[in-house]
Amino acid sequence: MKNLVLITFGKFPKSYYMDFLKNFFRDRINIEGMSITEGLFNIEKCDLALITLPSLTNIAKKYFPKDTIFMEIDRTFTKGSLDKLNEIEKGKEVLLVNNSDRSAAETISLLHESGIKHIDFIPYYPNFKEKFKDVDIAVTPGQTKYVPDYIENVIDIGWRVFDVSTLMNIIVKLEIEDKELLQKIDEYSQKIIPINYSFHYLQKNYHKTKNELNMIIDIIDDGVLVYDKKNDLILKNKSADKILNIQNEFLLLETIVNALGAAVGFTLAIVLFAGIRERLELADVPESLKGFPIALITAGLMSIAFLGFSSLSI
Repeated sequence: MKNLVLITFGKFPKSYYMDFLKNFFRDRINIEGMSITEGLFNIEKCDLALITLPSLTNIAKKYFPKDTIFMEIDRTFTKGSLDKLNEIEKGKEVLLVNNSDRSAAETISLLHESGIKHIDFIPYYPNFKEKFKDVDIAVTPGQTKYVPDYIENVIDIGWRVFDVSTLMNIIVKLEIEDKELLQKIDEYSQKIIPINYSFHYLQKNYHKTKNELNMIIDIIDDGVLVYDKKNDLILKNKSADKILNIQNEFLLLETIVNALGAAVGFTLAIVLFAGIRERLELADVPESLKGFPIALITAGLMSIAFLGFSSLSI
């Protein structure tokens, strides 16, 4: 199993992002976490190290194996978390409070990318000496403890969350093949504001291509089954459903009844065909049609008769 290590500056970001990663990946990878404030420790085996700030790479490198890959986390916001910011009047000065100068600058840049451009943000972080007495609103991504006392109105837009591109990079770099994870990413992407528009474009085109592929194979009369490297079925067409008698909408009881009905129908067809074969041996059949030819014609007529059970849907 692959090993992932999360490195953050503070204790609380470590706990928050560790909980998310463990909940998202479950038992597919081993996940560890450490922070600068709590102290770093030696890591014997690590396939991928996630960092919240670029500067953490140089600090943490000596605690990791030489071949460890370090990757910075791309973060964004959840949909709806920025709604209150749209109510602030255009051009108003507002403090953007975060735990470091770089994090404050990144958050402002991210807010601009998310469409919040009408506010004049002023970066604010611990040990910032200047006071802004005319400013009465502060915006912070979960870092309310750093907001100065003189601010009257505090808007907490919540912790920044993982962007979809980071989750996809983790899956690719750790070579995790799991279609359930891709479904989870698709569902997760609906809840956040995408910052990686190129990936968002590729994701949309992936679904478009997949839908087109489904349409193409559904036209084919032969049954088509597509498996991945783990021999999991990932694609099938309608002809395969008919051949294998697959009914996706059936529950367990309905499936049992359907299977018993199919067995009874098949038995009925065999018995009827056997009776007809006996009568054919006594019937006055032209010499050229005796034997296999008349049996084939009879089978064809019987199949047409049985179409009545499916409302003559050819």
